[in-house]
Amino acid sequence: GSTIDTVIYHVTANFGGCMSVSPKDFKVAVIPSLPATFLPNGQSFCTGGRTAISISSTLIGTTFSWTFTYGSGNLSGASNGAGNSISQILFNSGFTTDTVTYHITPLNSGCPGTLSNVKVAVYPNPDSWSTPASQIICGGNQTSLLLSSHVSGPSYTWTASCPSPDISGYGPGSGSSIIQTLMNSGLTDQIVTYTVTPSANGCLGISPTIILVTVRRSPVLTNATTF
Repeated sequence: GSTIDTVIYHVTANFGGCMSVSPKDFKVAVIPSLPATFLPNGQSFCTGGRTAISISSTLIGTTFSWTFTYGSGNLSGASNGAGNSISQILFNSGFTTDTVTYHITPLNSGCPGTLSNVKVAVYPNPDSWSTPASQIICGGNQTSLLLSSHVSGPSYTWTASCPSPDISGYGPGSGSSIIQTLMNSGLTDQIVTYTVTPSANGCLGISPTIILVTVRRSPVLTNATTF
């Protein structure tokens, strides 16, 4: 059941055929072995997020303690504890989704209840890089930058900037590659800076990737002589 219940033993003494006048009652209180209840029953968030697990029991007066197990050595932030809630900031330094498992034991009147497990998934922050890492193109040609990450299922967005008004064709965008036709109407080489931010599982990369594309000037023929 879900409440403390009682067994009553009615004991009658017998000696030489003589019975005790009235039986003696002995009461034994039996505490149920109940598991803890969690809200929510599981969580998932980006590295650096905080758990918010509320622990309860239908048996009044129950207390709770927990230990934990890491899925790998890439996780940190968890600790053993006690109380009615687990609020801990967890970190994942790897490139795959990892799990912290909390093992929660309820205790009432010195009796441990059923051990329960609750899992928390911790997503990593994705990284990114470009192939090639930088590029030099002639004015009027296209960039060809392939974006990659160690984290599976990434997406990418980028912004683009250039200090010179002579450069055109660049702009913000999204996707796994940056292909833009860049024009240079000036007489000097200029640099377009692409700033790429990866995301995966709703988690943004901490450090954006910077890609520099040098756009060479187009040669201009001067002092031409016509024969």
